Amino acid sequence: MTRTTIARCTVAGVILFGLFRIHECSQEQSKHWDGVHEAQAKEERERVAEKAAADAAEKRFEEGPAAAPGLEPAEVTRLTAGRQSALKLYHSIDGILGRAAMSFADARHGYCEFYVETVLGIHLEHTEDAEKLLLKVPATDEEEIERDRKMEEVGNKFVAYEEQVATCEASIEAGTMQMPSKVDLETRRYQAKREIAEIDSRLTNPASVPEPNTKTLPPQAVEQPADTSQSAAPQPSIESSPPEAPAEAAKPTSGVLCNGPVEVRQNWEFTFRNLPGGQLKFTFDHDAWVPRIHRELDGTQTLIMRSIKPGIQTKCDIRWETAQSNP
Repeated sequence: MTRTTIARCTVAGVILFGLFRIHECSQEQSKHWDGVHEAQAKEERERVAEKAAADAAEKRFEEGPAAAPGLEPAEVTRLTAGRQSALKLYHSIDGILGRAAMSFADARHGYCEFYVETVLGIHLEHTEDAEKLLLKVPATDEEEIERDRKMEEVGNKFVAYEEQVATCEASIEAGTMQMPSKVDLETRRYQAKREIAEIDSRLTNPASVPEPNTKTLPPQAVEQPADTSQSAAPQPSIESSPPEAPAEAAKPTSGVLCNGPVEVRQNWEFTFRNLPGGQLKFTFDHDAWVPRIHRELDGTQTLIMRSIKPGIQTKCDIRWETAQSNP
């Protein structure tokens, strides 16, 4: 065999070995990428499954469970209304916390909207309803007058709402009104969620769950951050109902709920029932009490005042009056 032949064979061998190694590397790379793709596909399947489970849980949380058979319709109505109230409260606080992550100004605006709607009872008309009213073409002069009247009412409510929100924001900025702390908001959001869970348990298995004590987030006018070091055990709730006026007397426009010495520990509550169903304004020591008000099925309102002063509170001075609407 000549040197030329040997050289040629050597070159051919090297080429063949190189091609073989290239083939092996190609197979190894293919297996590697197949594994990567499979891992990515598995991660994507897990992500989709987690999202589907989260969406299903969120839907159950929003809609609530079906009531147990045999539960009285009036009880179902009452519990459902309480659940909707707690759910709205949860979302309101969740929205304030979401805004707090952006800026203090956003959080302050969100809290003041919550305060005006919940405590002062001033609500904006639904945007869709206002748009329908604006786009409605009256067929007669009487319908046009009625539409203009309704539009004026909507405008007045909007102005009153914006003025109260602006006043609230200015008070917080001036230091005469305080927002709850982030920790307190998170605690109250948890309490609202816990009340929802208690109501759901009562709806599905009413015999095994005692009636909730309605101790979720009280809407606040002015509040010092709650003392989260205190025990979370249920605290006693002290009930008090203002005396009802005789049927023939005119409806009262103001009243005194308590005025005198008391002995109330922190996180204990006073409950005042049978308050008028209109928009009310309350006067109290904002450093000592946090209010929560809700409407009953008979149209009256119930006010729950929770003591936030550390130690034992010895004085109670709480008054109410009918809020005057802006002209």
